[in-house]
Amino acid sequence: EAVFAECLDIQESSPRSVHTDIAAAANDLAATERALGHLERALELHRRALEIRRADGGEDSVLVAESLNNLAGAEQDRTVAERDMREAVDIRERVLGHDDPLTIQSRINLARIVLSRNDLGAAESILVEATEAARRLGGLGAEVFGQSSMTLAFVDLRLGKSAEAEHVIEE
Repeated sequence: EAVFAECLDIQESSPRSVHTDIAAAANDLAATERALGHLERALELHRRALEIRRADGGEDSVLVAESLNNLAGAEQDRTVAERDMREAVDIRERVLGHDDPLTIQSRINLARIVLSRNDLGAAESILVEATEAARRLGGLGAEVFGQSSMTLAFVDLRLGKSAEAEHVIEE
C-alpha cells in the first residue's frame, strides 16, 4: 500500500506526468486498498481514476470502461454497482464490440452483481448472452467461456434447472 501511495504522490508531483499515468497509479492503489479491505479509500481512488480518464478520453474510452468496471467491483451499494457496470458494458460494446473478451467479462461481472441482488432470472439472461458470445470466439474466448458457463450453471441450479446446468457444464 505504501509503495503504491508513494508512486501516486510521485506521479502527481512530477511535471512530466500525464493524466493517464496518474489515473493508472490511482487505479493500482485502489486495487491494493480494496484487497486490504479499505473499501472507502478504494472507492475514492477508483472515482479519481474515472474522473481523470473521462476528462482525458471522453465517455467512449476503453479506459473509462475499465475504471467503471473496477469502481463497480469495489462499490458496496449494489444499485450503484449495477449502474456503473451497465455503463462499462455499454461502452465496451460500442468501442470493442459485442463479442470482445473484455465486453464479455464486463457482462459476467454485471451478472454477478445482479446475482448478488438475488435476481436469478436477470442474471441468467445476461450469462446466456455472455456464454454465447464467448462460444463464438472459440479459443480466444476460452477463459471468459469458462467463467460465464460455470456461473450460468450455478444460476441454473439455483433456479432448479438441473438439466440445463448439466448441459452447460458438459460443454
